[in-house]
Amino acid sequence: MNRQSVTREQLKSIINEEFSKIPDVEGVHISGVSPLAGTDAEGCNWSTANIGCSLGNSTEEILDPIVSKIVHDINCKYNLKPK
Repeated sequence: MNRQSVTREQLKSIINEEFSKIPDVEGVHISGVSPLAGTDAEGCNWSTANIGCSLGNSTEEILDPIVSKIVHDINCKYNLKPK
């Protein structure tokens, strides 16, 4: 699958925008992404870093599957631009 190349800031904005569209993930945000040394098994070259939730720890556990799916879907569409 061909992925669109974006900067870290663009990717962070894309992820946070997708989070904001889902009512069940209000309060969830990402403060950054980390480049991988290569690509993972699916061909992606980044991973999430610092996903936070302002709604409390118990809510984070409930939202984890939703957040994981959103990040996975974005993971399949975008790669980080090389520096």
